[in-house]
Amino acid sequence: MTEDARDIFRSMASGGGAVSLRVGALLLALIIGLTAGVAITKHSLSGKGVLEAERFLAVDASGKMRASFGVSTDESSVLELADRNGWPRLRLRVQENGTPSASLMDDRDRVRMEMIVTSSGLPEVALRGEDGELRAWLAVDGAGAGALLVRDEKGVLRVMIGPTSFQTTNMKEAREGSLVLLDEKGEASWAAPP
Repeated sequence: MTEDARDIFRSMASGGGAVSLRVGALLLALIIGLTAGVAITKHSLSGKGVLEAERFLAVDASGKMRASFGVSTDESSVLELADRNGWPRLRLRVQENGTPSASLMDDRDRVRMEMIVTSSGLPEVALRGEDGELRAWLAVDGAGAGALLVRDEKGVLRVMIGPTSFQTTNMKEAREGSLVLLDEKGEASWAAPP
């Protein structure tokens, strides 16, 4: 506290009476608060109008986290939006290597849909069941061709569509531009072209 602030506080306190003492205490608290605020602001602002932190949180009136933005322990940049119960529902992430992804979660924080652009620049979309297992996968390969794979509730590959070649354990390579239907064992039961 500066000498001037001490003098003001002493003169107000010496005026006698509880009112002057309360006003002096309030003034002292205000001066300390402003001094601390200036110190924090000088520490937090690295440049003109820039606030720095490792993580920012937005909470609702009841104190539940509704949004966060920051850098995770693996050095990924993460933006997360939550529902009114505080459950994360959307997570946007850019990994340290530059790989971006977007994940949509259900009300139990289970990823149900994920979009990613791989480190080689190829887009993929994954749809997951309640158990978290992959049920459908859509992707574009390096040649620009799309592919779709669909699995049943047990996780068995049942449908393959795409102009790229596929290989399964019990099947020869599918032809270019093919549609392959597989049985419950994952074996080809129908293909077009035949």
